[in-house]
Amino acid sequence: MNLINAPKVMAMHDLCSYGRSSLNVVVPLLATTNCYCCSLPTALLSSHFGFGTQPSLLDLSEELLRIYDKWDAMNLHFDAFYSGYLASPEQVAIAQKFIQRFTPRFIYIDPVLGDNGKLYPAFDQKQVKAMRTLLKSAHVSSPNLTEANALLGLPLDQPFAQSNAKNFLQNLSELGPKIAIVTGIHDPERQRITSYLFDKEKNLYFKVHAPLHLKSPKGLHGTGDSFASIVTGRMLAHNDQPQDAVALAMHYLDQAIKGAIRFQEEIAIEYPLEDLIAHHTRAEVENF
Repeated sequence: MNLINAPKVMAMHDLCSYGRSSLNVVVPLLATTNCYCCSLPTALLSSHFGFGTQPSLLDLSEELLRIYDKWDAMNLHFDAFYSGYLASPEQVAIAQKFIQRFTPRFIYIDPVLGDNGKLYPAFDQKQVKAMRTLLKSAHVSSPNLTEANALLGLPLDQPFAQSNAKNFLQNLSELGPKIAIVTGIHDPERQRITSYLFDKEKNLYFKVHAPLHLKSPKGLHGTGDSFASIVTGRMLAHNDQPQDAVALAMHYLDQAIKGAIRFQEEIAIEYPLEDLIAHHTRAEVENF
């Protein structure tokens, strides 16, 4: 591990007091990929939403603006901006404010909007519209299928058609990102899960496959945050090609889910860290 001149990443995510998601996984995984994580907490929650109860939630928009003023006065430099859960259209505007002031060379937008064919309860079309605006600044974006459908104005529960994959990815990339990734496409017949990737500048398309597991007993919250953190860190600090970064992230998640099943817990982020540091094993990548 080389921490000399480690890239500094503004990580704009929520913070859950309990649960393996958001900044609780973003911070250690960025550190493991040799990045310096500088947290911009969007909200403080008692837990994530996967425990069957409505968590307490403190919106930190006003504090984000105070952080902005302090960082501005300190004349800080950041290499990257990486966002996940943004609580409102107003927070999307705050994200744009940070991007415009600190001009990072790498911008990763994980457009957290919903899953399983539905928007999250706190969000509506105003949030979708705001997220489309933020995507114009993105170098990389990795929505799940529900989020990609929302961003493209399609029915949220519309299935992913492999025969239309290239057109789907092109349309997503036209919203802004140079690298468009759609995550979590299930293929039960082949017992695998696939991420589809389009590199607009190189006009290359990739599919990255990992085994499809039964859900862990406490759910798979935090997998999207983990995926995006690893891809961000590997592309930024190691100059990985995007498909290689995705393949490493998917292998890590495969192992983390195996650990969750083994230990009857949430995703076991510690379980495969040795593999992530060694980065010698990746998921299967194919062109299409």
